[in-house]
Parts: sequence; structure tokens; C-alpha cells
Amino acid sequence: MQPETFRGRSMPQVLERVRIAMGDDVVIVTTRGPSETDGTHYEVVAAPGGWTHTPVTTARHAYVIALVGPPGAGKTTTAVKLALHPGAFGGRRVGLLTLDTYRAGGAEQLQLFAEITSLPMEIAFDPPEATQALRRLDDCEIILVDTPGRGLRTQTDLEWQSSLLALAADEVHLVVPAGLRADVAAAVRESHKRCAPTHVLLTMIDELPTAAGLADLRAALSLPVRWTTNGPAVPGDLYFPRKGGSRPAQLARAS
Repeated sequence: MQPETFRGRSMPQVLERVRIAMGDDVVIVTTRGPSETDGTHYEVVAAPGGWTHTPVTTARHAYVIALVGPPGAGKTTTAVKLALHPGAFGGRRVGLLTLDTYRAGGAEQLQLFAEITSLPMEIAFDPPEATQALRRLDDCEIILVDTPGRGLRTQTDLEWQSSLLALAADEVHLVVPAGLRADVAAAVRESHKRCAPTHVLLTMIDELPTAAGLADLRAALSLPVRWTTNGPAVPGDLYFPRKGGSRPAQLARAS
């Protein structure tokens, strides 16, 4: 097993990802702070116990954004919206990667979108395949990762987590239907805490009778919001709650 790169918003978060993926008997190869990466993220290159040093290349070109959340939240459709909407990543070189190999037809749904839109797409069943898929898509500027609509409470549910951790996503958006009760939403966040979500992405806002409960929902999730969806149209019905929030800051500056 070769060294893997892990990234996150804080060093404790990154080290927790390392521990989950590789256990306690792990070799830390290199560490980098925000001043050495993109100004925001910490980075750790780690290898399993017993690994002996060989030169590794940790740099990558693509910015990786993963979507996680409960079944039916709209992760797959939202990934395609983000890839095509001119206010998000439309016009950029976007690649799609799915870890949704558990749900019948899960990968096929995204593959159909990819074929229609001529977007490159990869499917990964385990961590080695995930890292290989990432390399194949690295000529993209953005890689959007779709994941199974499952929690992380049982060993079966944890099977895809190692693949997600191996990707060392720059951002992890917890996708939650806007009509979810605040207490249920808090439980969803708790069940996905090992994914270390950095943002929440609210979907299906158009199905709410009023917007009265949105403030409570956002408070329960306590994560920043960059995008929401308010309908099924692709690539439309994507909403940007605050000015300048449609893209990660380093990508917006490059626009």
C-alpha cells in the first residue's frame, strides 16, 4: 500500500482521517500547513505501518468536492447541476467520480448524465480504484464526487468511507433536503461526522410551504452554505444564497 494524501481544515481533523483510514500504526511521511498548500487546508501524507520511504508526489491539479448525505437528498442531480450551471462550474473542465456502487442503478444514473453532457466520469469500488480514478481525472479543474445515500453507523455502511477518505476531498458538502426536521438533520450530520463535512447543501427548497423552518435547519447543521437547489431542472434551479459564494474562493479568484 502506497502513501496517501489527506487534507482538511484543521490538523486534528486531518489526523483523525489518517487514523480512520490506516489505524494507529501509521507512518506520517510529510505534513504541510495552509501557507504551504492553498492558504486554507492542512495536508498530511501518511503510509501504513512498515512502509519504507520512496519518493512520492503529493501535488494535484484538480479541486475535489464530495457530496454526502441521506438517500433521496438529490446528491447525483446536484452534482450535475454544479458541473453545468454557469454560476457554479459550467464552462470549466469538470470530471465526475461516483462511489455509489451499492444502490441499484446508482452509478448508471450519473453515467447517463455524463454521456449526455460529455463529462468524463469514473467509478470506484475501493480506495485503490478511487486514487487511480483521481489521477485519471487530474487534467480536470474540478472533480465532483457522488457517494452512496447511506449513513456511517454500521460496518456495512462504512465500506465506502475509506474510498472517500482516500480522495482527500478539498470540500465535503452534506446534502440535506430543506424539509427535514431540524432534529433529524442534526442526527444526519452526526451520522456523517466521519466524513468531516465542511459545508451543508440544502435541496428541494421549492417543496417547502414557507421558509420559516430554514433558519432552524441551518442552525441545527451549523455549517456554511454555498449552494442550495430549488427545483429539479438541470442545470437550472441552483441557487447561491450569498453573493460571491458560488465557487470556492481560490477558484473564484481564478475566474
